[in-house]
Amino acid sequence: MNLKDETVLVIDDDKVQLEMAEKILSSFEIQHIIKANNGLKGLEALENEPKISIILLDIMMPEMDGAKFLHHLSQLNKSVRIILVSGIDINALKSIANSGCAQGLNIVGILRKPLLPETLKPKLFKNNRKKHYCDRLENSFLDMQELINALSSNEIFPWYQPKVDIKSFRVVGVEALARWVMPDGAMISPSVFIPEIEKAGLSDMLFFSILEKVLKDMQKWKASGRPIRTSVNITIDCTFNPSLPNKIYSLLKAYKIDPTELIFEITESRILSNKSGVVQNLQKITDMGIVLSIDDFGTGYSSLSQVASLPCGELKIDGSFVRQSGDGKKSDAILQSTITLGRSLGLDLVAEGVETHEQLDNLENMGVDIVQGYLIAKPMESMVFEQWLFDWRPGTISQPGTNRSVSILIVDDDRAIRLYLEAIFKDNFKDTKVFTAKNGRQAVEIMKKHPIDAATLDFHMPGLNGIDLLRLLRNTQPATRYVLLTGDTHENVAREASNLGALYCPKELINTQLIRMFRFFNIFN
Repeated sequence: MNLKDETVLVIDDDKVQLEMAEKILSSFEIQHIIKANNGLKGLEALENEPKISIILLDIMMPEMDGAKFLHHLSQLNKSVRIILVSGIDINALKSIANSGCAQGLNIVGILRKPLLPETLKPKLFKNNRKKHYCDRLENSFLDMQELINALSSNEIFPWYQPKVDIKSFRVVGVEALARWVMPDGAMISPSVFIPEIEKAGLSDMLFFSILEKVLKDMQKWKASGRPIRTSVNITIDCTFNPSLPNKIYSLLKAYKIDPTELIFEITESRILSNKSGVVQNLQKITDMGIVLSIDDFGTGYSSLSQVASLPCGELKIDGSFVRQSGDGKKSDAILQSTITLGRSLGLDLVAEGVETHEQLDNLENMGVDIVQGYLIAKPMESMVFEQWLFDWRPGTISQPGTNRSVSILIVDDDRAIRLYLEAIFKDNFKDTKVFTAKNGRQAVEIMKKHPIDAATLDFHMPGLNGIDLLRLLRNTQPATRYVLLTGDTHENVAREASNLGALYCPKELINTQLIRMFRFFNIFN
């Protein structure tokens, strides 16, 4: 392909960017360059110049943006190659590219601004019509120097997702997850940048960059009286480095962190496919006291003997199995066999990707120890996590690190009952914060805005009854303890409340019932 024969249309509302693109294209000896400062003019150029073969398209433009331009272009049946050029979030850019592919357009590349000759030129030679680009979005904009700069600066740093005990909801640790936030606030997905880092041979640099930031946070948490066990992901590429154990030991010593407070997670399929080359280093790491966790367990091809030969102390059940739990006998049988395997090997069992209380109930019944997922909390920046931890009080005053007052929600359509319970809580427990709601809708809004430790729910209410409200609220704040207050003495109501983890309490609010309620809440001295 000779670039001299190409006719290139550049569409961008920024005059400087248009001139820069023209200059770069001219340096490639492209003689036919057409410029348009918005999508409408770009469409006019396509009508007037049938020889246009390549389009460089900006996304953010007034009147007609890049996405709308692509939609109109798909109606014209033009055989052109399209390169998307923008400064927007890379995930949004990929989404627009996928949309263009779905409309039958020939998207040959995506590039981030500013446009550079070395990244643009390879795209000009590409024609992905036969490669189904939508399944192979390339990320060549992440060049080696960009990755190194991001790792050297504070652009890539750990976000933390809490791990809690499945029975008590106490925070037992966190997982550190690498996140790339660019200076303009845009985020690059880890599914995009981590494979690029691995391909560039920068896995060691990523691991130690994240590890050192994690150790700094752990040091800070320890100094505040709340040491938190933290999991860090390590790739198989790192484990081939013979100096890995010594480097880790030096960092632990420098930050005065006990090795037993660290967990290293490594993906099952990769650890087993490279088993002979990594076990020696992994053994040295675990000999220090660091726990090795097999991540995404169940997605590889391991056997009992292979897993048993590894120096691991934890098994992480992949979220895909968690999401399927309760859907049928086969998926539950696979999940149960995985848990049984972990139990037989004496491993701690962690389920990730938990999104509903129903999944959590199922995992608890099967014998899982620890859970993490959006039901508990999303990954958070360090400071946001620390505030989350400050507010997290899973129905007990003995949760370390929590200093806020106890919060109680009273939900009842009877105003007299609301006032009676509110007075009891405030008179007997001076530091208690009490919220009241007269129906389920108000209760949902309150729990969206405030951490609630305990709640009393009336059974007979207009709209949502107590059981339906309980199902809804426990997926909003899973650690809250619930009491179902009702004058209904039917056995099936009591059974349903118990199945949902609530205390069934008849609405004769005598002292013995109040004592039962307080003991169940377990939030007072």
